[in-house]
Amino acid sequence: NKREYLYYESQDVIASRVTIHENVTSAFAAEAHACLEAVRLGLEMKEHRISVEGDLISVIRKCRDKSEICSIILDLKNIQKEFKSIKFQHVHRTDIIATESLKQRSGTK
Repeated sequence: NKREYLYYESQDVIASRVTIHENVTSAFAAEAHACLEAVRLGLEMKEHRISVEGDLISVIRKCRDKSEICSIILDLKNIQKEFKSIKFQHVHRTDIIATESLKQRSGTK
């Protein structure tokens, strides 16, 4: 269960979606799924330039060791071709937690 955020060039959140994936075997796989879902959301919205934030360093490292998330990464690479610009940014988990906490306090989702 991961929340994906989609950002436009202005760094404003333009969309957010929660997707539940059953039988996800690791946090790395969950993060890869979240990233893939954010990219798919950008396609659905017909956006051509997006920025996806998350703890992506772990996803890239796991892909290097031929783990189960490699197929998810391949899907991401194939979908990337549909965008004029796509940026993946590493955000420390503490930053994500702090942002979520502030949003909950202000009543925004």
